[in-house]
Amino acid sequence: MKRITLLMMLLLSVAGLQAKDLVVALKNGQKITFSLSDNPVITYAGTTFKAVGGSNEVTTDLSNVQKYYFEDSPTTGLGTTTTRPTLQNGTALFSGLPAGTLVSLYATDGRLLHSAKANSNGDAHISFGQYPAGTYVITAGSAIIKVLNK
Repeated sequence: MKRITLLMMLLLSVAGLQAKDLVVALKNGQKITFSLSDNPVITYAGTTFKAVGGSNEVTTDLSNVQKYYFEDSPTTGLGTTTTRPTLQNGTALFSGLPAGTLVSLYATDGRLLHSAKANSNGDAHISFGQYPAGTYVITAGSAIIKVLNK
């Protein structure tokens, strides 16, 4: 049996997320939500997928699982943030962020490459053009954006 809870929590902390729930989405459209405060555990045994936390539990064949993901509370605290930044010449430009919001650039292996804070006008920019071609992850508050540097 394989446990992945610690890996998921590590990824959350690296990405700077403040997720509240783990959501398991099944291919039949059903969604089962686990509060992270209940310390949910996901295990695999052969082709069996099991998630347990609090009063919720789901056990199913792995082929029935569409995806599982972390979800923040309905209010992200970003207000009128442009969560889709304007991309220009290898730079992501954000506007409408709360002053001081941390914007960070990560490699796909989780390494922090660069970070900046939104100014008093709520603007922030992060450059990724100087890095090798590939996929990068940018976080702005609780928003996560994947960008491709060509």
